[in-house]
Amino acid sequence: MDIDWKLLVRVREQQRTRAQQRVVSEREAAQVAQARVNEARDAWQHEVDARSSLWSDLETAPGGLDMASLRQASAWSRTLDGRILTAAAAAQQAHQAAQQQQQQLDDSRRALRGAAGGVHKAEQMRDRVRADGVRLQTTRMDEAVEESASQAWALGREPH
Repeated sequence: MDIDWKLLVRVREQQRTRAQQRVVSEREAAQVAQARVNEARDAWQHEVDARSSLWSDLETAPGGLDMASLRQASAWSRTLDGRILTAAAAAQQAHQAAQQQQQQLDDSRRALRGAAGGVHKAEQMRDRVRADGVRLQTTRMDEAVEESASQAWALGREPH
């Protein structure tokens, strides 16, 4: 079986190029997913800060505390608690999505390493076959030279 090593190398290089493109795409998607995690975490922190600010502002309010302001703060605090839970859930979902995207990126990187290895192996085989061909051609030339010298020697020794 005769293998077209140039073609095999070219095919392996195309596979490596596609794998590189996938890695770039997955890396961009992972960066977007991480940005979403950061946004969700910031939104959660904003809600936590708003609740903390509510109670600290109430403590330092001029005129002291009264029941109406406590009821109002308590109601608003419950609303903020709900928003905090919602923001925490969104942050958790964003984190899970980012982890999945990172896993896909890792898989793409593994595939790229495999594709690069395939190119390297195909190039080695192509070079080995090429070297074997040169070695065979050299051997044949040496044999032809020896045969030619042998015939010339034999012709020179024949009685005339």
